[in-house]
Amino acid sequence: MNNRGFIKLNRSILDWRWYRDLNTRALFIHLLLTAAWEDTPYMNRVIKRGQCCTTVKELSTNNRQTVQQTRTALLHLQSTNEISIESTPKFSIITITNYDAYQKVNTQTTNERQAEKQTVQHEISKPTIYKEKKNIRNEEEKESGLRQLLDSVVGEYNSVCVSLEPVNGELPYHLAQLIRQAEKELHGVTFREYFMRAERSEFLTGKTGKFKADFSWLLRPENIAKVLCGKYDVSYQSGGKEITERDYNAPLW
Repeated sequence: MNNRGFIKLNRSILDWRWYRDLNTRALFIHLLLTAAWEDTPYMNRVIKRGQCCTTVKELSTNNRQTVQQTRTALLHLQSTNEISIESTPKFSIITITNYDAYQKVNTQTTNERQAEKQTVQHEISKPTIYKEKKNIRNEEEKESGLRQLLDSVVGEYNSVCVSLEPVNGELPYHLAQLIRQAEKELHGVTFREYFMRAERSEFLTGKTGKFKADFSWLLRPENIAKVLCGKYDVSYQSGGKEITERDYNAPLW
């Protein structure tokens, strides 16, 4: 997801049928914010303008909703033709039906834009130009820093978690988002320390034969909390309670 720029939100939304349904309203605005603003290649296909690829679990986590609340909100939006949903084995592609009506494209011709640019060019001061160049440089530095973070985390995982399936090839979009979120959820614990803890767990590495974690599972916020609190440590298992397959997704409290 591109976090730069902005979306248009018309005040007519106040009269929208689902505006007073907080879950549906929050979900729809979230979809507007995360939808692609231009056609984007992703996993051997093209995510078109006004579409986003996600999962119900991801939507519920990002909007602090239960899975059932998210499913109900999606059904509401489908029932009034606000969205359509295409399911794939790994994720769903949600299309905002009238995205172009909500986010109108500037239809100025190239000549009109060039003439307008020349008209206002003399009004742009040097400090303003410098500021714009500085902002561009800052964005480039952010992108570079994100790439370094992703490469570092994948490298740490592959070198430490030798008992788990390695991550190879280009990182899927949803995993990149999970890494950025996981960095906050770790609260100062390094990714290497976290992965070492997972590698020491007989349950997470599949040595008990009941379950085996993977990169995506380890990065989910709810699972990070469980690993850090010792839910899957050897000491936890030897303390009188054996972890079962049903336990691995159970809440902490």
